Amino acid sequence: MGKTYVDSILRIYCYSTVMDILSLIIFLCFCGITVAIIIVLVRSFCIFTSIKQWKKAQGSIVKASVGVMQSEYGPCPYDIATYTYSVNGKPFNNDKIRLTLFSGPSLEYPIKNFQTGQSVDVFYNPNKPSESVLELPKKKESFAPALIIIGFVALIGVLLVAKYGYSG
Repeated sequence: MGKTYVDSILRIYCYSTVMDILSLIIFLCFCGITVAIIIVLVRSFCIFTSIKQWKKAQGSIVKASVGVMQSEYGPCPYDIATYTYSVNGKPFNNDKIRLTLFSGPSLEYPIKNFQTGQSVDVFYNPNKPSESVLELPKKKESFAPALIIIGFVALIGVLLVAKYGYSG
C-alpha cells in the first residue's frame, strides 16, 4: 500500500512538473513572437514617420508588367514596375512601388497598370536618395496589420497562461 501511494504522488508530481515546463516553454515562445512583432512594428514606425521628410521627384517607368500570384482565392494580379528618377542630377533606378511591413508583392492594392514611358511621381528619402517608392502609405493602414497580430498573439498568450497557469 505504501509503495502505491508513493508511486501515485511521484506520478502527480512529475506530471505537474512537465506541465509547468511545457507552460513555461509555450509562454516564452509567445513572448518571443510578441517581441519580434514589436521590433518589426518599431522599425516600421521609424520608417513611416521618416516618410514625412521624403521629397518628390519626377520619374519615368522604364519597364512595366503585371505579375500574378496564386492565393487561396485564385490568381491575384500585382504591379511590377522599374522606374528611373534623378536627385540633384544623379540618376537612380528602383522597383519598389510602396512601403509595406513585409517584403514581397502587396496584393491588397488595386493594380495601376503602369505603362513603359509613363511619367510618375517618385517619393525618395533625402538622406538616402536611392530609397524610393511610387506610392506613400495611407496613415490609417500603416500599423493596422501589426497591431492586430500583436493583439492576437497577446490574447493567445494570456489564454494559455490562464488555462495552464505557471507556478514558477
